[in-house]
Amino acid sequence: MNGIDNLRKELYELDEMGVEDFQRIRNARFAGLVLHHFRNNEPYRKLLLKKSGIKSEDQLPKTISEIGILPTTEREWFEEARIHDNPSVSKDKIKKNIETSGSTGKPFLIPYSHRASMETGGKLFARAMIMAGIDTNNPCYIVTHWIPEKEGVPGKDIWASHEIMPLYKELGGNLIDESTQTPLLQHMDNIIESGAESTVSGTPLYNALAGVVLSKGLTDKIKLKTVFASGGGVLDVDRAFVKKALGLDKYLLFYATSEAMISATQLEEGGPYYAFADTHAIEIVDKDLNPVKEGEKGKILLTPFDMDSAPVVRYIIGDEVRYVGVGPHEGHSKFVPVFDSIRRFKDAAMGGGLLALSQIEEFPKYMREKGMVAMGIQVAKQREGMKDKPVIRLEVPPGQDPDKIEEAAIYAFRKNDQMAYLIDSGEIRPPGVEIYKPGELRGNRLKPTLFIDETGG
Repeated sequence: MNGIDNLRKELYELDEMGVEDFQRIRNARFAGLVLHHFRNNEPYRKLLLKKSGIKSEDQLPKTISEIGILPTTEREWFEEARIHDNPSVSKDKIKKNIETSGSTGKPFLIPYSHRASMETGGKLFARAMIMAGIDTNNPCYIVTHWIPEKEGVPGKDIWASHEIMPLYKELGGNLIDESTQTPLLQHMDNIIESGAESTVSGTPLYNALAGVVLSKGLTDKIKLKTVFASGGGVLDVDRAFVKKALGLDKYLLFYATSEAMISATQLEEGGPYYAFADTHAIEIVDKDLNPVKEGEKGKILLTPFDMDSAPVVRYIIGDEVRYVGVGPHEGHSKFVPVFDSIRRFKDAAMGGGLLALSQIEEFPKYMREKGMVAMGIQVAKQREGMKDKPVIRLEVPPGQDPDKIEEAAIYAFRKNDQMAYLIDSGEIRPPGVEIYKPGELRGNRLKPTLFIDETGG
């Protein structure tokens, strides 16, 4: 029996478990996690004392119902506390310091132990595959972000997405492991030659791949049945386009982050996300950290019970979701929180990347490096064909060369490494630049809205 068979057995046992036993397991795992970080992470102990007045172990919560006495954590605190230098396990247990997406252009590091990588990454990815009804024996064509060594130039592999894939294979999953650096035509050839029936990547890849397949009339040669993607949602028009071009039966999504690996999955196309309540405490709260009601939107707080190397406890992940309710008391989804409509509230989604609102605010500073002045800035996301197109809107004083303004604006946009990569790889269109006179962009406002999604999605 391999690791995936064991996961199937665990899911069956969850199906058979009663509510009281399930809650007992959750409470024990949660209390053990908090105690572990209290004992082994000095920056977290200081945070508990400063924010919650917690001085001793007997003041720590014993059940998930008491989670509200703990402070929230977020990336700014992780950076300040230098958690990658202050993990909650000995440094010899750290498997990898994972670089986050870097939506601000300045990614920070999360230390992952061997255990945390397997439990929150490899195993939960395999579980999501099982729950989604994907055949784990058939090769899955997986495209994640890593840079292989090429012609003597060292590669780079410090991201969460690729960390998961070798672990999935270790559990017994059948996969073809490819990089986002691989050309689209090569992806297409690989999928055809392998006979893969499922594929996993970020959502923007499939729009681009579908366009290539349609243009070459190769739909009938592709055996894919399922796209299983992450990236925070997909437009209905994109899903329909990809399904038709690739000949799919279904297009499903799962919920992944650098700080907590895999946390939830869709079970049906276009449906909500079902969280893994036996492995996570997931809170959906309002601005005052009070739980929202069914049908209401709120920000998500994540607490993965198996994240032993970093105190990702009540972590403000930067996503807004709509709380749907609790899953039906049957199947793999029982007892779990259910949510949909995932949207970033700190970052602007563009293609498969994220552009921090704080970085958009810094565009004028970057433009000054090129000798240009901007009084107001706004970035809009539009669609051109099946790809996102950024539009940079600038309010500028008179007397500046429009060509130089455009050059400076694109320079500022490309200061975000993800955006530069997405442009160069063709996953998003090159930015357009619109120039406005003083007051035209702001109107009666103090400043324009930093980001507007004009795709209709």
